[in-house]
Amino acid sequence: MTTSPFPILQTTRLILREVTSLDASSLLTYLADERVVKPMGLAKEAVLAVLKYGFTELRT
Repeated sequence: MTTSPFPILQTTRLILREVTSLDASSLLTYLADERVVKPMGLAKEAVLAVLKYGFTELRT
């Protein structure tokens, strides 16, 4: 039996799992919407930069 370092949490209405590179297109569409990021206190430009360059590159 193998265990993932990121648990999968599931209910009848929601599956929370680790994000993969296959999710990039959907995440970009979702996070590019200012109505989504504004209530989170995130700047649209910052979210797009993280999606484009990744967290590691922005920290260096």
